[in-house]
Amino acid sequence: MSGDPKLHIVVSYKENDTDVTASYAASEQILHEAELWELQTISPSAKAFVAWLQERGCKLDCQDGPALIERSAKGTHEQYYENGLLNRSDGPARVVRSPDGSIVWESYYRRDRFVLKEQLAPLSRISGVSVRKVGCRVEP
Repeated sequence: MSGDPKLHIVVSYKENDTDVTASYAASEQILHEAELWELQTISPSAKAFVAWLQERGCKLDCQDGPALIERSAKGTHEQYYENGLLNRSDGPARVVRSPDGSIVWESYYRRDRFVLKEQLAPLSRISGVSVRKVGCRVEP
């Protein structure tokens, strides 16, 4: 896929009691091959199509939202990917929400590496002393 502009194929399917939506980066060539694959495959399934995309090097990727969303009666699990790596520069890369939409759990990743939320704040220099800008809670 190198040299090709980034296009995306979004696949939605149901797995057990979970609705899955996944966004894969793809080239123009892959899009063309995908159309042929669909025509040549008898009863293609979404899971088989996802496996086919992965075999061709397509990776989870989305510029403006989660690349993988899993929804069930228990809640929603969102994962942000860039070029196949867990990554999000403006928030958590993994978010688990309860059925009412409230956040149950979140974790932060940069290029597939877990980072603590506190490490995301920019480092400041004041008179040669390193200070991390971290919010604090003041009790009334």
